[in-house]
Amino acid sequence: MLSLFIFAPNRIKKHNMKKIFLILPCLFMCLGLFAQKKKAKKDTIVLSESRFGVRVAMNASTLTGIGTSGTGSVIGLNAGVFYEYAVSPTFSIQPELQYSQKGGKQSISGVIGFLTNTNNNTIYQSMEYITLPILFKYKPQGQDGFNFFIGPEVGYLLKATNVQYFPTYVKRFDLKPDLRNFDGGLVIGVSYDFLKHLGVDMRYTFGLGNVANNAVVTNYNNATSAGVGSIHNDTFQLGIRYGF
Repeated sequence: MLSLFIFAPNRIKKHNMKKIFLILPCLFMCLGLFAQKKKAKKDTIVLSESRFGVRVAMNASTLTGIGTSGTGSVIGLNAGVFYEYAVSPTFSIQPELQYSQKGGKQSISGVIGFLTNTNNNTIYQSMEYITLPILFKYKPQGQDGFNFFIGPEVGYLLKATNVQYFPTYVKRFDLKPDLRNFDGGLVIGVSYDFLKHLGVDMRYTFGLGNVANNAVVTNYNNATSAGVGSIHNDTFQLGIRYGF
């Protein structure tokens, strides 16, 4: 796992710097609207308290890396629990345990990452993970409710399915043998707690681990071929959470 984050700067620099500059301004602008409408101070969250909570989010995931040019995003569910441990009034650590749907889609012919599409049809790769993010959160003084966070994420693959749509039928096969069981990523984001118990957040997870099993892969005809290069799960999330 350590090796994932040693090479994280190169991974982000090569593939994701443009996404950072596009996403972060949106995070700050959108969440700033909540700051203008926040309740009285007695209704805002106490910054120094620790708490359990639940969180539900929408995933917009895509596959990036070698052989994935032209891929599109797929929408999925993210749901789980968290525990926020307040180290100080401005700093906390938040581990989470989540069920997360990831993957991607592509609709061009030829080699598609670890799949082969010779019919110019849309291919969907659906991946279901149990993920464990550990977030380090900073809460600026005088800005009740705002949180900025960053941290690593580890995921375990539960299920993976390839779905290909033909003119008259749909073909599915198990994609899990072609993928590695574990994945890793780096999470950055911002959240706003506009009530004592209720808040929203936006985050982006940069996939740092190679999800493809490079030993052998399976195409849509169930034929095997040599593995491909590095492929990553990148995920944008928009979520709502409730703390007890």
